[in-house]
Amino acid sequence: MKIESIDSKGSFVIKDEFTDLLKVFYKKWFSSQAKTTLNGIELTIKPKNIWQSKFDILKNGIDKGDIIFTWKGDIVISLEDKIGNNNEWIVKTKGFWDYRFEVFNNSEKLILILKPNFNWKNFKYNYEIKILEKDIPENETLELILYSCFGANIYKSKQDNMEI
Repeated sequence: MKIESIDSKGSFVIKDEFTDLLKVFYKKWFSSQAKTTLNGIELTIKPKNIWQSKFDILKNGIDKGDIIFTWKGDIVISLEDKIGNNNEWIVKTKGFWDYRFEVFNNSEKLILILKPNFNWKNFKYNYEIKILEKDIPENETLELILYSCFGANIYKSKQDNMEI
């Protein structure tokens, strides 16, 4: 699987080898608000504060989770499932020469890896996706990839803004 940037606003598509699986649209250029629809459910990510350190995850307008940036640089994705249980994943940046985002479940098991590739020609970030946990249903995997990529994009935009 991979993630390809599709416009100058930062919008992206999650793809397998032959199919576009999910398109995610940003409100404006790498804004802190994104929307998509997955299986008839409108998913919205919007900021909870002006510092872009906390974001709400809304499903059909109802708050069902959060994306939180910790002081250690990790990204915590917290999401309520269909029966009201709260699930958490942690996205950590790893490597220097082999830079990537690794996603762990709350048992610290590595679930997936997002490896950014910067396309200088189009001035866009694309990601290679490696799914290590095959037992998660495809819809849940797509959601996790969506939230992880959103967090990674915010992380990268913060890093880019800090460079002198």
